[in-house]
Amino acid sequence: MSVRRMFLLGVLILIQQLTNAQDKKLRMGLGFTPQVNWIKTDATHAQGAGTNMGFNFGIIADYFFAEHYSLSTGVAINNTGGTVKYNNPTPLNFKTSQMPVRIIAGDKVRYKLQYIDIPIAFKMETGKIGYFSYYGLFGVTNHIRIGAKADITAAAGNYSGVGCMDETRFFNMGYNIGGGVIWYFSKSAGLTAGAVYNHCFIDATKNENFNDNASLRSILIKLGIIF
Repeated sequence: MSVRRMFLLGVLILIQQLTNAQDKKLRMGLGFTPQVNWIKTDATHAQGAGTNMGFNFGIIADYFFAEHYSLSTGVAINNTGGTVKYNNPTPLNFKTSQMPVRIIAGDKVRYKLQYIDIPIAFKMETGKIGYFSYYGLFGVTNHIRIGAKADITAAAGNYSGVGCMDETRFFNMGYNIGGGVIWYFSKSAGLTAGAVYNHCFIDATKNENFNDNASLRSILIKLGIIF
């Protein structure tokens, strides 16, 4: 069974079990998150080269341990990435042939990464003010890589959809901070919208030829329905 099918099956089972639960401390929902992503490097041989659009989708869960305070978590498929411009010749282990692709000065690599995301955040929420409540959150997100491809713009030739699992790390983690609003259209069900900034602090790339930290950054527009 593929990773995506296992993820979908797990989501369906989790939704069924948790929506049947009688524990009023637990609130479930479904989310869809458009996002703007980029890569920031701390090295002189490479630099971030613009933003990439992405999105994630999955389930969200808030466990209330007090009236206005909860631990917010869930699981999502995250499509993210960023573009890096290499200022020096760099051998990269992309799956275009048996030999590494040789990147020369000025070449750009657009990384397209797919993760399973598991966020854990502390969430503070107001009581209802009319039909609305407002929240703020901060925490960390764990990223488990399930896919990695790249588009290469190079003087020696352009490549699209090149496999780059060997050039990216299996695990990443970042902190997030943000806030939003919930509009309740019934006693317990509502639509939610918010904005979150996510900043990864583990190098997303993996190259033994040089030391750097290419960190993923994202601004997420979180949309969802809770019930």
